[in-house]
Amino acid sequence: MIDRLVSSPRAADASTAAALLKLLVEKCSLPLTFEMDEKKQDNEHLSTVMKSASCHCKQAFRVLKYLVTLLGSHCLAASKNLYVTGIQAPMHSVLYCIRAILGHMSFRYP
Repeated sequence: MIDRLVSSPRAADASTAAALLKLLVEKCSLPLTFEMDEKKQDNEHLSTVMKSASCHCKQAFRVLKYLVTLLGSHCLAASKNLYVTGIQAPMHSVLYCIRAILGHMSFRYP
């Protein structure tokens, strides 16, 4: 469901997806997994950050990793055919969700 909202060209869906993702980051105690996580492209630096971060911060990093991967696929689609990108792979919703999650996180080191 969130995949469809994040990839939707409608602005209302973007704000709904951002609110749902913030709610999941804040309230969900189970590790969030996304369909794109099956590839498991672990970055060594990200793994180090994930080990030392709090539970909410780990959830936010998982969501951000998913959103950045999705944004990369939308950029790839845009490089192939810019005319249909607005309908098939709009970037506004993904960028809106990334901004919402980054605004929700605290970057202070404890």
